[in-house]
Amino acid sequence: MFLAGLLITAPILLHFYWYKKDPTENRRYILNNVEAWLFWAAANLIVSWWLALIIDLVPVAFLTLISIGWGHISEGVKGSVELFNGIKNSIKPIFYAASMWVSWIIIFESIFKLYDDDNPDTSKAAYTQRVRNSSFSFQNGFT
Repeated sequence: MFLAGLLITAPILLHFYWYKKDPTENRRYILNNVEAWLFWAAANLIVSWWLALIIDLVPVAFLTLISIGWGHISEGVKGSVELFNGIKNSIKPIFYAASMWVSWIIIFESIFKLYDDDNPDTSKAAYTQRVRNSSFSFQNGFT
């Protein structure tokens, strides 16, 4: 939380002490880019922490519910939980990547409108087309 707070401090200070004193179109463009990237990074720090916590708590909650409902946990269920515990650190990055992808789309397309998915060539920030194509090429079969 502290690191996310530090990340969002810079664009807030930039907004009030740099952009507000001389609000030009160029400064707005720079501010939108800085805000988008730093808010994206801060959001992903928080989301990744929560995802890790939730993934770690799934087996505990599952075993607790079974224990409350049946009173006894079978060896088969214990084995399944051990299997999950063995692979959960391998699946966490998949959840992290998915959350980063979704948050990038929300922040860059919907909030700051720096990328236009309908017409990428007319995006406000031309580099976002390259970022999206290189980062999300798995949608097109790794092209």
